[in-house]
Amino acid sequence: MICTPKVRHFWRCIFLEISGLAQSTFYYYLSHPKLDKHESEKQEITNIFQEHKGRYGYRRVLAVMRKNGICINHKVLIYEKEKIDGYYKHTIEIIYNFVGVVEIPDFD
Repeated sequence: MICTPKVRHFWRCIFLEISGLAQSTFYYYLSHPKLDKHESEKQEITNIFQEHKGRYGYRRVLAVMRKNGICINHKVLIYEKEKIDGYYKHTIEIIYNFVGVVEIPDFD
């Protein structure tokens, strides 16, 4: 199929009608690509975690970043780390290895 300007216009019109977007909105998003404003912070977070083998929590990572001169909000740090690899999605761990009776001593 040869993609002439008329054919491209036809498919664009179909797309806009199905998606419900206005033509101006479509062209706005084409001309304004979405930029990641925390790209350098994400790289720094990843470097700190790799350097310390994942042992640092968000508070220590935040302290190291502030010591290095990067000022970032702790909520942004947690959000970006979750986006990178889901590190802060904690799960509840239940310990099943205790079998026995707990004796409570009398102090009378």
